[in-house]
Amino acid sequence: MIVNFMKCIVIAGFLGVVSGCVNGVPIQPLHSSISTVVPSDRVKTAILKAGREREWAMTVTAPGVITGQFQTRDHVVVIRITYSGTDYTIDYVSSKNMNEKDGMIHKKYNSWIRSLDKEIQLNLADNRNS
Repeated sequence: MIVNFMKCIVIAGFLGVVSGCVNGVPIQPLHSSISTVVPSDRVKTAILKAGREREWAMTVTAPGVITGQFQTRDHVVVIRITYSGTDYTIDYVSSKNMNEKDGMIHKKYNSWIRSLDKEIQLNLADNRNS
């Protein structure tokens, strides 16, 4: 009986550890430098276009600041992008149904942010050629 009880405790502990690893990853702020200096309006345009292409709702909230919102099914993420002619930073603001807690979030968040960053980089490369 004590052996069965100990097995249950070990299994429960193991499941708790495993479920914690599966459900959350650290929120990773993203900072990207722009290889050549471009006008900040071009950076703004590249960010807004990338948002549209990746189905983010983008809103210019201040000079050099864009707020983005992404929704898929019942998951919602809000980010803030600060930018200049030399770089931009994507920061987490809030979310719904993404299990955000203590700097951890659903693993898809970082994937969505990396995809948005790649699209911004592609748009910036296209802008330099026009």
